[in-house]
Amino acid sequence: MKSMCDVAERLKNIGRQEGFQAGRSEERINAVKFAISLGASEEKILTQYSKEEYEKAFGSYESLIVESRIAVLKTYSSIKAWVLYG
Repeated sequence: MKSMCDVAERLKNIGRQEGFQAGRSEERINAVKFAISLGASEEKILTQYSKEEYEKAFGSYESLIVESRIAVLKTYSSIKAWVLYG
């Protein structure tokens, strides 16, 4: 019974550590996104963060920009239709 409890405790600790690492990684990517939004250069960001973190953040940032542009175009189209056709 004790060995089963030891196994369960080790698994719990492994899960906790993996969750901590995933959360830390996500926060680092969010920090890179913030730096990009402030206009920091890739070179400057790479002095503190990895190329992989930069690429993940930049990809997410680009997606957000595209989604925002689509939303603006849809809004514009709706307003234009309302003005033209009442």
